Amino acid sequence: MRAFRRRFGITCVAGYGSTENAVVFVPIPGMPADALGQAQEGIDAAVADPETGAICAVATFDDPGRMMNAEAAIGEIVGRKVLGRFEGYYNNPEANAQRSRNGWFWTGDLGYVDEDGFF
Repeated sequence: MRAFRRRFGITCVAGYGSTENAVVFVPIPGMPADALGQAQEGIDAAVADPETGAICAVATFDDPGRMMNAEAAIGEIVGRKVLGRFEGYYNNPEANAQRSRNGWFWTGDLGYVDEDGFF
């Protein structure tokens, strides 16, 4: 992003949005450098174990910044109560079923949440 800013002389803002628009994270001033952001207002997002559906632990880091509990903290990014935003995939009921399990939208993307709620 720095190189892009330098080359074109513009402000760059990074964020995350699933193609289906079901889960969106927005950048927040002061967030960690590698964070995606926090869930957009009105979106209830979490990180869950894709096999059990259990919500993953909050990520913890040591002083140098290494994640100490990756096994427990990393899971699939999900949107709870967002299925109304998901229009579905045209003529592909199998893909729709894969993304909309147990009333949640499953992005297929891995992530974690830190103690400040940043993804």
